Amino acid sequence: MKKMLRMKYIYSIVFLLLMAFTVSYAQPGNGFTCQEAACLSENLGVTLNNGGSPPTPPLSFSCGVTHNNLFYSFCPETGPVTLNITPANCTTGQGVQAIIYQTDDCANFNELVCISNGNTNPFSINFTGTPCETYILMIDGFSGDVCDFTVTGTGIAAITGPPLEPILDPSDDPIVMCEGEQLDIEITNGGQCCTANFWE
Repeated sequence: MKKMLRMKYIYSIVFLLLMAFTVSYAQPGNGFTCQEAACLSENLGVTLNNGGSPPTPPLSFSCGVTHNNLFYSFCPETGPVTLNITPANCTTGQGVQAIIYQTDDCANFNELVCISNGNTNPFSINFTGTPCETYILMIDGFSGDVCDFTVTGTGIAAITGPPLEPILDPSDDPIVMCEGEQLDIEITNGGQCCTANFWE
């Protein structure tokens, strides 16, 4: 009986460890820092809101200052991208500002496009980037305004593949690794762009 209970205990631990190593796609939502940038292709057409987001780096840019910014990552499918941003329900009537960055480390930002004139009406950003390279869209409340907004667009690579499917299945034999060993995982049929950028 003790042996049976011990085996159940071991299987439970193995199951929990395997679940901890599952891999899934980023889901819709807000990214409150550059490191947490939400996937823009998963948020297209979704009503978002910049309320409750503290100012995070970069704290200033060529056409404004950060107040309550949010971050979204995206990849151009072939190069040209059009982003349409529609603010609504702005609490102070100041609107939003939008900036596109390229960054490799979320510490050094290369500003590519900056639109900051308190947009309360829909506006568009036309941008040409390198296909399959990750860019950051930062949306900020102008003068601290809090707004609902939606983003639509064209030219953005979609995340393709089987969402929310684990790489490791609890019914598989456990993988035993020692400190310093390397585990290589290959993803096939992941789509043309960006798959690797959005796996967690």
